[in-house]
Amino acid sequence: TNRFFKINPSTNSDHAGSFTLTFSASDSVNAATTAQSFSLSFDVSGSVFFYGGNDVVSNAGHSIISPVSNDLVIGTNDFTLEFWVWSDNFNAAGCIFDMRESHSTSLMLNTNGSGQFRFYANSGYRITSDAVSARTWNHVAIQKASNVTKMYVNGVEQSTSYSDSNNYTGNKVYLGTERDLSTGMWGYLSNYRQVVGSNAYSPSSPSNYYGSFT
Repeated sequence: TNRFFKINPSTNSDHAGSFTLTFSASDSVNAATTAQSFSLSFDVSGSVFFYGGNDVVSNAGHSIISPVSNDLVIGTNDFTLEFWVWSDNFNAAGCIFDMRESHSTSLMLNTNGSGQFRFYANSGYRITSDAVSARTWNHVAIQKASNVTKMYVNGVEQSTSYSDSNNYTGNKVYLGTERDLSTGMWGYLSNYRQVVGSNAYSPSSPSNYYGSFT
C-alpha cells in the first residue's frame, strides 16, 4: 500500500539550512530505505541585500552610491533620516549610510560590535542606541528638530540626544558602505528616506512616535 508524507515547512528563519530525511519501510519479507535531502531558505523582498565586501563590483550588492546633488545637502535645517534594516548579526562593524565624502564633518551611521547603532556627526560619535535583535527588521530614525538631534529605534527614543547646530554640507550618500568603500554592512536595507527642512514624525510622548514602526 502506498503511503504519503506531507511536510509543512517552518516559517521561522532560524530553521534555514540543509536537511536529510531517511525513510524506512519493511514487512516480513522485504525492507527498503531511502534518504531525501532538501533545503529551506527565506527570501526578503522589497529590499536590497548588501554582502559586506570592500570591492566595487557592478550589481554585486556591495553598495549603492547616489549622484552628487544639492537636494541631499542638509545644511542647518531640521531633517529626518530613516530606514529599515535586517541582518543575521548586528554584533559586527558595518556602515549603513555615509555622507562624508569630501565633507568630513557630515553624517554617518554604522553598527558596532555590541549590536548597537552609532550616529556620527561633526567628526565624532554622538548617539549610540540600545542593542537590537538580529534576524528581524529594525526601524531606525534620526531626526533633528530645534537644534536637537535624536535617534529612534523601533519607535523608541534613545537615551542620548545631541545638541546640534552644525552645517552639514554632504551632497552624496553611500548606502551599505563607508565613503572609502570599507566596513560594508551584511544584511538587507529597505525604505531609506531623507527629509530635509522638516520632520517626518511628530512625538506623541517623550519616548514614542506616532505611527506603526513594526
